[in-house]
This record gives sequence, structure tokens and C-alpha cells, in this order.
Amino acid sequence: MIAQKQSDIEYRYKMIKDQDINPEMTMDEAFGPIEEWILEVGKIQYWLNPLNGSWYYLDPIHESWEHSGYQAGEATFTLREEGEEQPVKIFTTPISADLVPASPSEAGFPTATADTNRCPSCQAEVTPDQKFCTSCGNKLQ
Repeated sequence: MIAQKQSDIEYRYKMIKDQDINPEMTMDEAFGPIEEWILEVGKIQYWLNPLNGSWYYLDPIHESWEHSGYQAGEATFTLREEGEEQPVKIFTTPISADLVPASPSEAGFPTATADTNRCPSCQAEVTPDQKFCTSCGNKLQ
């Protein structure tokens, strides 16, 4: 069930969002494999960025993650009925508060904070003096 998987991902983010991480850690060490943060809705993949709580969708043409315009808890992604032109529907209401994560475990989650050496939009490496990301063009300062 898509809503259950989204609930699990958002619950995981909620458990780590206010904690600090060791800046020496890689993204995988800090948050686990990216696959654990991906939600598949039909043919579209959404990624919840554990650094900023933003949902991104995979742009297959440019092979890049693009911001969806939604933060964790702001929308629910689901499939429309079979045969419709647009297979994905986004509800601008969060997932039901009654939906409990499938396996809520607070143990073992690494801590989190923004990595200042990465673009908050695409996670490309940046330098402190850069004003714009050379990978996606996001304004950094």
C-alpha cells in the first residue's frame, strides 16, 4: 500500500529530523541507503530528502531529482484509477494521522542535520563560497 510506505518514510524522517549527525559521515552512514527513502507511485519515484524533509520526484529525462513542492506531512501521493492519463494524484492533505507506521522503531536511526557541503536541492557537493549549485542551479546563499 502506497500510503503505508509513505507513512513509514515520513515517520522515519520525523524520528531523526531534529538530531545532530557527525559531519564526517556519508549520507549512507547517516541515513541508510537512499532506497529506504524512496516511494514508488506507479512509474514515478519520490524521494524524501532526510536533510530537509522535502519530497523530490525523479526526472527520468534529465536523470535528476526535482523538488515536488511538498514537505513531509504536506501531501499524500497515490495512484489514480487505471486507464486515466495522469496515473498519480497528489492530495494536499497529509496522510491520515490514524495510519501507524508498519514497523515503528526508534532504535538505530542515525542523527541528522543539514550538510553545508551539499546543495539542499540535489545533494551535489558545493563549496562555501558558491552562490549557486553548478549541478542544478539552486541558489545557495
